Amino acid sequence: MLKLEAASPPSRDLRAQQRTLQHFRHVYNCERPHEALANLRPSDVYASSARPFPSVEPEPRYERLWDVRRVDSTGRVTYRGYRIRIGKGLVHELLAFEPLGEHEYRIHFFTASLGLFDLASGRLTCPGGTRDCERYDVVG
Repeated sequence: MLKLEAASPPSRDLRAQQRTLQHFRHVYNCERPHEALANLRPSDVYASSARPFPSVEPEPRYERLWDVRRVDSTGRVTYRGYRIRIGKGLVHELLAFEPLGEHEYRIHFFTASLGLFDLASGRLTCPGGTRDCERYDVVG
């Protein structure tokens, strides 16, 4: 519906397209009844959340014995001689490496477990499968 009513054909420039989209949003939310809402308009039933939304996202707090690393601009984190591909969705975020054994670490983002990293084999096992991580020489 959005594509049909607000983008086909597209407006002559970005400013005109923005006005078209704002008009569509107003009609969709404030004028048009919705069958799924018992023929009410979304603006009739909308209520803003009472939960406060922080203006700045908090940094994660990890156990003090865990190693913490920041994901670089390519979506990788370096850890004990390996470059581990985490993904661009977590660029600049802090991750923690929880030691599980002599060579095994669980990688955390806040309370989510991203996968298991085996330092001995250089392999990361995560829900998407297992992959080898790039080894690099530490200079210093």
